[in-house]
Amino acid sequence: MRMINLLFAVLLAAWASLMSNEVNAAWFTVNSKVKGVSTYGHTSTILVVLESQGRDIPLCSNKSAFAIGADMEQERRDRMYSMLLAARAASLSVRIAFEDSKCVSWSKSNVYRKITNVSI
Repeated sequence: MRMINLLFAVLLAAWASLMSNEVNAAWFTVNSKVKGVSTYGHTSTILVVLESQGRDIPLCSNKSAFAIGADMEQERRDRMYSMLLAARAASLSVRIAFEDSKCVSWSKSNVYRKITNVSI
């Protein structure tokens, strides 16, 4: 019985530790046509401007654009970039997902909402 109580206490402590570190990020989406996609030679970050600006994220200072961060795996970034270009060329709407706690820093004055998902 003592061993069961000890095991229960250890499991409870582990669960409490995990729960205290849990991040409660909210996901948001915006459905819109792509107005512009910009890439630059000095960074792998891709900037995206939609016809609809979507929800404001207070942590991100730039309210007119979104970004695919340079920290994203190259293959994922390439797929998103291709989808955005295809949607722009075909004048289709995309659905972009982003979180309320993730931004991409460009400079001190430009911090963009970080794109986490693109769907056509």
